[in-house]
Amino acid sequence: MTLLEKQQVEDVWVITVRENRLDAAVARIFREEMEKLIEHREYLRIVLNLSKVAFMDSSGMGAIISVLKLIHPKGGFALCGVGEMVSKIFRLTRMHKIFKQYETCEEAVAALSAESKATANH
Repeated sequence: MTLLEKQQVEDVWVITVRENRLDAAVARIFREEMEKLIEHREYLRIVLNLSKVAFMDSSGMGAIISVLKLIHPKGGFALCGVGEMVSKIFRLTRMHKIFKQYETCEEAVAALSAESKATANH
């Protein structure tokens, strides 16, 4: 079983974490699966859907940060569906200032698609 569910919407990949916890037990698996996706280069505009994640610890945060570092500056990365408990972790660590976050995946996809089109026109 894979930890991640993938769906392509326009030029953006929506990656949904299927576990309700992104902690030390699954952070390594999450990071490895994301690295495999990114190394193929078609996964450079990613919306990470955290709507199923109810708990995240520092290991989970570290794994998400490592994904951002792999994608940036070549692509785009945004979060959607961040629940209240996970949102608190982002605010406490001030990572809410680093990660683009959207209520819905549709909003996040639209934002990354717009960035992609603006970049292509320059």
